[in-house]
Amino acid sequence: MRKGVIYGLICPISKQIRYVGRTIQPIKIRFKKHKYEHRGFIRKNKHLSYRSNWIKKLDDKGLLHKLGYIIIENCAEDIIDEREIYWIKYYKDSGYKLTNLTDGGDGMLGHIQSYNHKRKATEGVRKSYKNNPEIKNNISKSLKKYFENNPHPFGKNNHASISIFAINIKTNENIRFVNSRKCAKHFNIHYKLLSYLKIYKKIFNNWIFYNTYNIHTEEYSIYGAIPDHFKSIVSMNINTKKYKQFDHARKCADHFKISTTNIRKYIHNKTIVNNWIFYPSNIFPDFSNYVSLEDKRNPNSKKIIVRNLINGKIQKFNSISSCNKFFKSYMVKFYIDNKMIHGDHIFYHSDIIPDLSDYTYNQREILAIHKDSNILKFKDNKECQKHFSISRPQLSVYINKRKIFNDYFFTYRKDYNPETFDSSSYISLITEGFTTNKIRMKVVNIMDDSIRIFSSQLNCMREIEITTGSLNRYSKSGKPYKGKYILSKILSATVSATP
Repeated sequence: MRKGVIYGLICPISKQIRYVGRTIQPIKIRFKKHKYEHRGFIRKNKHLSYRSNWIKKLDDKGLLHKLGYIIIENCAEDIIDEREIYWIKYYKDSGYKLTNLTDGGDGMLGHIQSYNHKRKATEGVRKSYKNNPEIKNNISKSLKKYFENNPHPFGKNNHASISIFAINIKTNENIRFVNSRKCAKHFNIHYKLLSYLKIYKKIFNNWIFYNTYNIHTEEYSIYGAIPDHFKSIVSMNINTKKYKQFDHARKCADHFKISTTNIRKYIHNKTIVNNWIFYPSNIFPDFSNYVSLEDKRNPNSKKIIVRNLINGKIQKFNSISSCNKFFKSYMVKFYIDNKMIHGDHIFYHSDIIPDLSDYTYNQREILAIHKDSNILKFKDNKECQKHFSISRPQLSVYINKRKIFNDYFFTYRKDYNPETFDSSSYISLITEGFTTNKIRMKVVNIMDDSIRIFSSQLNCMREIEITTGSLNRYSKSGKPYKGKYILSKILSATVSATP
């Protein structure tokens, strides 16, 4: 069994209960409906009940946010009607001025009338109108007086209910419309264009427009500088020379099944779309300034051609992204813009004929040249380091200072020329006092005269718990570390003096 609530609405002025109700919904949701339902009734032009009229008065005074509620009783759903009747009677007998129109329970509010009842009521009203034509005249007269005294009965902000005046500045013809939509329909224009003409005081075909509550003699300018989406638009086929005219951009967009923003872009950028051009009706365009949409597209969507400089093979790709995936790289656009050769390949767009003299090798590509003239190519530093198991500083030393490592000469691809390459300028690492192998460590324990040799400095540091700085310092000075370890470095190759 669901539970219900008996609640009361408290007036913020008298601090007393003015309405008693019941609900099965959460009390906050029901209270919110009470606060704002009068606004919906006003918009729909419905009759306000006693309770809704009381809440509307609080809203007009700015006290709606102070309206409160109190939970009188929590009860089961099957007895909630009986408890509502009891509490309404209790508060009325106690002298409270409740806005309840019934004694509670189901009541008559919200009662849905049957079809027969509605039909009988409408037939009775029709008979009364036929028998008494004076009733019609009296109602029309009263409504005319009411609207003359209240030109905007539903609020100034409700543009659909504001009466519009249209005056012809040449013939002084005056037309009054009930709302802006009827006025726009009469002149066959968009209702947004009508609001634009009113706000910016524009003259449209010798007509000026203003609201009935804002009648002043203002200076109106001639209909001219108006946004493109309010102008009538002409679409012309450049092949057949056929054209179509539309009242505004929305109708044009619906006809071609594209958005209004695209229509404005095509007009502003002077773009040809499927052999159609678009322009405002008050301008005759210069067709030589129009460019097709395909030429204005993003260059990333153009087709890419890749040529191999060795065997002359050509590969075609639909876009840069597909070319990047094939070569497992993200630098294709960079190669195209800077005209670089990557791995004996050149990249260019399909609408360009390349000049090979303008292309240069990628600065990141590295060549490893063996003494037997075998050449290894690497696309970047990482690939070369991984192949030879060396660090980046070591590789930079081999390249910049021209060192020989394992019978290999290293150079950048852009600096390599097989005709002018001189291998005699390279110097062996051993002749300059370096070793190509890792440095081993010798540790002598002076306490028991034991000797240990470690294959690397890292293993030595872990075993005797020493830092890199301390290891270098004690190995150079020859002083015992912790009073018992004498450290020394062992080079695997014999180092000779530089000749």
